[in-house]
Amino acid sequence: MMRFKLVLYSGLLLVAASFSACREKRFNNLKKNHCPASASILPAADSAVIIFPNAFSPNGDGKNDIWKPLFNEHIVALEMSVVDLKGKVVFASSGLHDGWGPTNDSKRGMTQYVARVKATSTSGNVMDACMNIYTYYCTPKKTPVDNSELIFIDQIDLSRPGNYVPTMEQLAACD
Repeated sequence: MMRFKLVLYSGLLLVAASFSACREKRFNNLKKNHCPASASILPAADSAVIIFPNAFSPNGDGKNDIWKPLFNEHIVALEMSVVDLKGKVVFASSGLHDGWGPTNDSKRGMTQYVARVKATSTSGNVMDACMNIYTYYCTPKKTPVDNSELIFIDQIDLSRPGNYVPTMEQLAACD
């Protein structure tokens, strides 16, 4: 979503795009460069299940400190990569149970990344998808998504109908 601000300065009309529009453009460019042209999903008949949190909080409190997908025993291979807004790959793994947490703990507020995940099921089906992920060190006043759209890893419970439970994460407001 592009937002514009009209500014009248010394008789000149200036148009300035907001920071969120710039961030969205960078995300679209990252997805073009690091994600498959067409995402694939696992067929409904496949017994494999994989769910991705889109938010985590690597603040060292033991809750949601690492980002990783959760899946059932029918996922047999997993490849992941995470790219920052500058296009740098900050994490890559082909380990089935690996997860990622940023090593720079000096960040504050919220940071965005693009993750690509390729999963293979016991039936040989392949899912290849990209998603935005958000790291929260505290809760900023303005966020690119509504808090109700965030799914933290501790909200995913594959044994429950609907798979989601309330998060246990309680983040302080950013200064």
